[in-house]
Amino acid sequence: MKAYHDKVKGIGILYDNIYLINGARTPFGKLCGTLGSVSPTDLGIFATRGAIEKSGISAADIDQLFYANIGQSSADSYFLPRHIGLYSNIPVGVPAVMLQRICGSGFETIIAGAEQITLGKASTALCGGTENMTLSPTVSFGNRMGYALGKIDFKDMLWEALNDTAAVPMGCTAENVAQKHNITKDDANLFAKDLLTNI
Repeated sequence: MKAYHDKVKGIGILYDNIYLINGARTPFGKLCGTLGSVSPTDLGIFATRGAIEKSGISAADIDQLFYANIGQSSADSYFLPRHIGLYSNIPVGVPAVMLQRICGSGFETIIAGAEQITLGKASTALCGGTENMTLSPTVSFGNRMGYALGKIDFKDMLWEALNDTAAVPMGCTAENVAQKHNITKDDANLFAKDLLTNI
C-alpha cells in the first residue's frame, strides 16, 4: 500500500493485492416509476444477494459490510446496513457501517473495504450503495415542539438534496465541467464504455 497527500493535488492511495470479485445492481428506475415504492433497504438486499451469488463466495465469508445511503427514505434507514446484512445471510457478528460522501458514497464504501483488508481487519468486505429518490420524504423539522398558528413549514427533501444552497449543486457542477472542457454526452458515454471494457 502506498498513500500520498498533497494540499494542492489531493490525497490518494494505491493498494496491492486487493481485488473486486464481482458485483450486482438493480435496474435504474424512473422517478415515480415501477421501483418507486421499493424501499432502499429492499433494493440493497436484492443487489447484495445478487452480488454474493455472482461472486461465488459464501455470505459467511464476509468480514465487514459497508453501505452508502444519502437520501434516507424509509422508516428503517437508520439501520439500513445492518438490515441489508441480516437479510442477506451475512453473520450477525459482522460489523455493518453506513458511509456518506454525497455522490462519491458508493465509491467510498470500496475505499473503506480496501482499507479494512489492508489493515488486516478483514479478508473480504461487501461494499455498496442504495437510494430511492421517489421515496424522499416531505418533512417538517421541529414538529415535535409544535407550531405557532399558521406557521407549519414543510420541506421537500429531494429538492433540498438537489439544490445545494451553500455551493453549486453536483448536477450543475457536471454541466459546468462539461462546458469548460468541451465534453459532449457522446464523449462521456464512450469514456464509460472504454472504462468498463478495460476493467
